Amino acid sequence: MILIHNSDEYWKWLKRMKRQKNIVFFNGCFDIVHLGHIKMLNAPQFDNCYKIIGLNSDLSVKLQNKSHPLINDEEYRSKFVSNFCMDVIIFDSLTPTTIIKELMPDFLVKGKDYEGIMFPEKFIVDKYGGQIVYFDSGVDMSTTKLFNRIGELYREA
Repeated sequence: MILIHNSDEYWKWLKRMKRQKNIVFFNGCFDIVHLGHIKMLNAPQFDNCYKIIGLNSDLSVKLQNKSHPLINDEEYRSKFVSNFCMDVIIFDSLTPTTIIKELMPDFLVKGKDYEGIMFPEKFIVDKYGGQIVYFDSGVDMSTTKLFNRIGELYREA
């Protein structure tokens, strides 16, 4: 398991790895990890693949003007998600397009809620012939829903 921001050696190593296994790429801020995240990251269809998480840095999340602040900083979040036996690449941009262009993963995994939405990574993956997997965890949960529920509970208390 490699926890890394970026390096030339790492990219060279990944290109060699890509010849041996399919590469699966997940991305997000993973601030409060919930059952939907865990089911997606541990989905059996990716068991024989090399899994990589693109993690939004603290700066990246601020640039997105999220409706809620981060609970956990990027160091904590990166250490947490690295426990899923994947590499973690932290990125500062709004989207992981630069990583996807360089990596060209065989599979880009997005939540089912992205199906039918045009997002920047989709164009890149379509162009090089990768596959986008819209994962349905079967769990009606999101970080936003968790924040809303926590807010409700505090207001009731």
